[in-house]
Amino acid sequence: MNNSNGRIEFFEIKSGKTIMWTDGKGRIGVNTSKQPIDDPQKASIYGKTNYHMDIELLNACNKIAKGQKLTPLEESSIVALWHEILHNRQKESEKFLVEKRCVEGITDWVAVHTYDTFLNDLGGQVEHKEIIKDYRIGYGHYIRDIKNYIKLHGLNEDDMLQEMLRIINNIDCSGYKKEILNWGNKNSRK
Repeated sequence: MNNSNGRIEFFEIKSGKTIMWTDGKGRIGVNTSKQPIDDPQKASIYGKTNYHMDIELLNACNKIAKGQKLTPLEESSIVALWHEILHNRQKESEKFLVEKRCVEGITDWVAVHTYDTFLNDLGGQVEHKEIIKDYRIGYGHYIRDIKNYIKLHGLNEDDMLQEMLRIINNIDCSGYKKEILNWGNKNSRK
């Protein structure tokens, strides 16, 4: 990944394997393929068993422009976009794929906890933050892992967020796991 300071240089819409992606150089893509919502609880909450991320993002942008409220899935598309923008702010690393689970987990946890500012800057309003936190489409399993880590070690979520922001802004991706584990061990209350 190369740091583009979060700038979007190019936006593409095409079929792909993930809901959104970036090359870390300002190029962001959004998937046009139908994506399943396999978890029955999530399907019930989102009111769908599948979705198209490109359509959800376009609907979100149109509703923001009109001052309308977003659905949970539209709001989730904004979180996904914010997640990719955060990747574009990260320090490059040859070892990204080795640490992919940790990098994606930290990036998504930060995206879920900070997208409200991004959405407000776009002119929208957060309506579904608790749903997004608990039933995130995409990397929700990573969010659960981090929540469990926080609970297991008696860590403070706000302090954890500040540490993750520090890591994203200052540490090469290959060092994320070491940094967060060291911080967690120092700040554990259990």
